Amino acid sequence: MLLLVKIGGLWMQNVQTVSESDLAAGTFVLRPDTRRVQFKSALGAEALSGLAALFRTHPDLELRVYGRDGSLSDLSFLRSVPPLRALHVEVDGLKSLRGIEATAQSLESLVLGATRASLDLAPLNDLTRLSRFYVEGHDQVLSVLPSLGSLRSLTLRSIVLRSLEPVTCLSALEALDLKLGVVPQLDRLTELGSLQYLEVWSVRGLDTLSGLEGMASVEEVYLQGISGISSLAPLADVASLTRLTLKNMVGIHLLDDVVRIPHLSDLVLEEMPHLGVAEYVKLRSAPALERLLIAPHARQALVRSGVELPFGSVTETGRHPSLRSSLARARS
Repeated sequence: MLLLVKIGGLWMQNVQTVSESDLAAGTFVLRPDTRRVQFKSALGAEALSGLAALFRTHPDLELRVYGRDGSLSDLSFLRSVPPLRALHVEVDGLKSLRGIEATAQSLESLVLGATRASLDLAPLNDLTRLSRFYVEGHDQVLSVLPSLGSLRSLTLRSIVLRSLEPVTCLSALEALDLKLGVVPQLDRLTELGSLQYLEVWSVRGLDTLSGLEGMASVEEVYLQGISGISSLAPLADVASLTRLTLKNMVGIHLLDDVVRIPHLSDLVLEEMPHLGVAEYVKLRSAPALERLLIAPHARQALVRSGVELPFGSVTETGRHPSLRSSLARARS
């Protein structure tokens, strides 16, 4: 069946579940719009043979393996299928990455969900073609990042980052998402000369955006649920910034710094009920602002005050290519 599911903060569309019996009998039928296939329990030899046949004829499919029944403790099944390009692992009982070496020369996209046991992530060092990586709850991943020089998109969820040094070696990185976890400072992001998209989402320990003023390439910034941030002043000096999203940023009471961003064309303000009408009026002075998305309660407040803002509507999906990839970014 086709599913729309949310896994570890990712919306997964066009997903089709494969059954062991259909794979083993050769009766599984892939729907035309399927982009990902998934299973949740260990497969027998005949079913693995059917899965291998499927990926030989459809090498662009993403494989998602998930489950809590304890039947999957490693990834040795990967040795029975053709080298994959995209793999999503969401198995909380996983104890080892044994088998992932079978994808070392092919894997371009990897989602590694949280597990109960601590994993040895050393096998990831060999994934030299990996360009998209989403990892949750594995702090030891920081020692692996220097080996993943091809990464263009990285999401670190529920990771303790004492320093951004492990990330700064990724010279090809275009999109960085820091979700939950601990992030005490952002100053070293200026070393990422290719970075175009930055998302910082409900992290702990961050009380300043200092350092971001030196970013030369970032086009889109998404900030959500960071209670310690009270000033956006560093963003006012980012000439490349064209889109900004502020969601549930309770420490931001003034939009003066937003107005100063020289080339900001798209602004999204969500879950910001503490902003008064006067702050929205300031946006009229923003030199390049063309499109604005605000919450219904804010629109109603403007109407009651007789205030009209001369901006079009912002699309809710960002424009960076990584946001239109097979790993669609969740916004809640």
